[in-house]
This record gives sequence, C-alpha cells and structure tokens, in this order.
Amino acid sequence: SALTSTAVGTPDDFGTGVFFGWFSSNPYIPWVMGDAEDNYTFQQKLLYTTPNFGGFKLAVSYEPTAVGLNYCDCLTQGAPPNSGLLNSRQRVEVAGQYKGTFGPVGFAASAGYVWADAAKNGDVDVGQNVSFGNFGIQFTYAGFELEGGATIGKYNYAIVDDGNPMGPLPVGASNTNAGAAGFGYASGPIKIGAVYYHVGYDQMDFQPVGTGVSHPGVLNGYGFGAAYTVGPGVVLYADGWIAWAQGLPVNNGQPTPTKREQPTGIGIGTFFTW
Repeated sequence: SALTSTAVGTPDDFGTGVFFGWFSSNPYIPWVMGDAEDNYTFQQKLLYTTPNFGGFKLAVSYEPTAVGLNYCDCLTQGAPPNSGLLNSRQRVEVAGQYKGTFGPVGFAASAGYVWADAAKNGDVDVGQNVSFGNFGIQFTYAGFELEGGATIGKYNYAIVDDGNPMGPLPVGASNTNAGAAGFGYASGPIKIGAVYYHVGYDQMDFQPVGTGVSHPGVLNGYGFGAAYTVGPGVVLYADGWIAWAQGLPVNNGQPTPTKREQPTGIGIGTFFTW
C-alpha cells in the first residue's frame, strides 16, 4: 500500500526485523505502526509510486474491498448480519517520504493519510469511516539509529474485524492513538536495538459489534532485538517483549478495567536466506 511502501520511523527492524510479529501474533496486542497493515492478508490494491526526485517520493493506493485474496475474490458489499464484522471498502491512501544525508547524518521522514468507507450491516451503520494519519522520522549516525512514529485517528486497534488492523471503529468508540520510538546500533555483523510502544484506544474495539460501551484502554510495551550475521545468508537472532495493558480482553473475551501484565515473549534462533 502507499502507507507501507513509504513509512519510516517504525522501530521494529532489530533482531529478526519483524518485531511487529511479536505483538500481532497475540491478537490482543496488535502492532499498528506504518508498516503493519499489509502483514495479515493479501489485499486487492492498486499502488502507484513516483520515481525518486531529490530524495522525495510520493505514493497513492486504492483498495476496493477489505476481503483478503486468500479468503475470497468477492467485493465487500456490507457486514453480514450477526457476523460481528466491521468491514471497510473504497480504501484510499496517500503518502510521501523524504530520505537524504547531511554530512555524516542520515535523515528520513514520512507522512501519510488513509480513508476508507465502513460497510453497513444491512442498513445500519455499525462502524465509523476510517480516517487516520501516520507520521515517522529517522536519524542515523556512525552506526546509531534513532527513530519514531505515530498513527493517530479513527481506526480500530483490534485485528479481529476485517482481517487487517486499522479497520473501522465501532459506532460510539473514540479514536486510537499509537506511537513508538526505537534506538539501535549496527556495527559489522552485529545489530541491536530497543523499542518503546504506546497505544491509547477504546475498549469497544474488543467487544462484540453493537454491544460495547466506550471506555479508554492503554497499552505500554517494551521490546528488544539483536542479530549477528554469521556469514552470507545465516543470521543468529534474539527478540523479546514485555507489555502492561489496561482494558485488554481476559480469558472470557471481555475487557477488564483493571491493570494487568501481558505475557512476556522471547525468541532465540537462526534463520537462513539464499
């Protein structure tokens, strides 16, 4: 998409380079930065990206339906009655990026806007139209990397709605505001980094469509990643995270207003490319 092809400041590129996977693999801790939305299902999208002019490039994409190609080749007509789905359609993304170097300092920045129509459940509006902005910035110097980004506006924090994060909010739910910051260092075969992730969202995102009550929720997460390139195509890695959340679902699937710690995850292994 336009957003994922231009976004910078998404500090998940340490360790395996898929830090968001540690969050999104748990359906209650989605990763919703600028590189996240295409990582769940293949979508029917048209994308155009301009050539690079003096470090600048622009992109625009159009998605007629939120139905993934691996599920169905049909178009979104509406949310089926009693399905609990919040489908979107006519998704338009416009985004831009700048990358340049100033002496020993590398700099990159991006900004994007996303809009989509929330499909109705019959004749009833069950979701709000998607409308959010994404912003990112990144600095590099002598192997060090400092970056951060934000995704702010009307989009759903849960990933259980239409196969993608950043789908429609339920009617009556408040906006989602997410931000992340990361710091890392790379030298020769070694790369290490740490990430802080914060999201303010509405607990209605995790409740059955049409039954929820608006109530704020908060997530704060911390992660790390490290990688060592043994040789061509062979990398050893370690990734992990720990998060504290208020208002995420518990075992019965319903949100709780009490603060509780999410499970801690860590992975150590190797991967090969050729």
